[in-house]
Amino acid sequence: MAAIPPSLLQMFGPIERLLTDPTIRRVLVDGPDTILVERHGRIEPTPMAYPPVALDESLDALARRAGKPFDAAHPSLEAQLKDGTRFLALRAPAVDAGPVLVVVRPGGRLTSLDALARQGALSELAADVLASAMCAGLNIAVIGPADSGRTTFLEALVGALPAAARIGVVEEHAELRLPERNPFRLQVRKADREGGGGVGLADLLYFAGRMALDRVVVGDVRWQDASECVHLLAGRVVPVVFGLPGLTAEDGLLRLESLARASASGGRERAVNGLVQAGVDLVVTLGRVAGRRAVRSIETVRRGAAEWRFDALFTRPSLRPHALEAAADVPDRLAAWTGEARAVP
Repeated sequence: MAAIPPSLLQMFGPIERLLTDPTIRRVLVDGPDTILVERHGRIEPTPMAYPPVALDESLDALARRAGKPFDAAHPSLEAQLKDGTRFLALRAPAVDAGPVLVVVRPGGRLTSLDALARQGALSELAADVLASAMCAGLNIAVIGPADSGRTTFLEALVGALPAAARIGVVEEHAELRLPERNPFRLQVRKADREGGGGVGLADLLYFAGRMALDRVVVGDVRWQDASECVHLLAGRVVPVVFGLPGLTAEDGLLRLESLARASASGGRERAVNGLVQAGVDLVVTLGRVAGRRAVRSIETVRRGAAEWRFDALFTRPSLRPHALEAAADVPDRLAAWTGEARAVP
């Protein structure tokens, strides 16, 4: 985990110790009297407090450093450091109580599908199946609610690809960590005050489809880029793995359809449903099991006349950490996808 610059740490004196703790991923300041942390995937309370005057001074200093207004007319503030640390602050009238601050640190040690299996997030067989699906070029959706570990799981999936694979990462904010892969990073650039110079996610997805990549990774699909993402999936010029908010596979793909229709133009919205059906092969659904992030299901996708149809490869019928059960045809799927592994020069 990269270090936060000392000059910035000094601005957050009351929580400086938390921001330098490598086991803490997230610090949540829910007003002066409530400070929580996320450690090893669990939210924990702390006995610490952030004096109101000090909290206001810290947020004002952050706003000045970011070059953004933060007052009653602009009650929200987002900022990101070069190391990937993200800050979100809210004040009245956006929140009723005292100011709120969320600090999200980049993940520490990189993980892998095998490591997640050892932690009980999925079974060893499921890890092998997902690795073979990645290498076979399947389009994979990673769906889960907020804080379910979508980013970490995307990193683990990419880690299953051959070291020589050409990987393109498309993100609004730089979150995915792939230091050993040297990927092509395509990142949103906001327009200047005159409205020029901006590059949106939809543009980046268009570019990614024309860069002769072995795999495109989309951190999270937003409504502005959903239509272009769906066309990239259905066109199958390059395999795509992407994150998407949702509680179940069906919920996530219905959300993708709705977002794509909302962002489509020129009559393309009429073709969205069929494109999603043609473009998504596999859905991994994440959630929390016994308080820890874990895979809830892995399903293949097909579309019926009026509804989505999913064939379950792995399901977790209970909340026990190691209860991910495999369908009878999983060995056949594994053999087929292993045989279809794409050659990487």
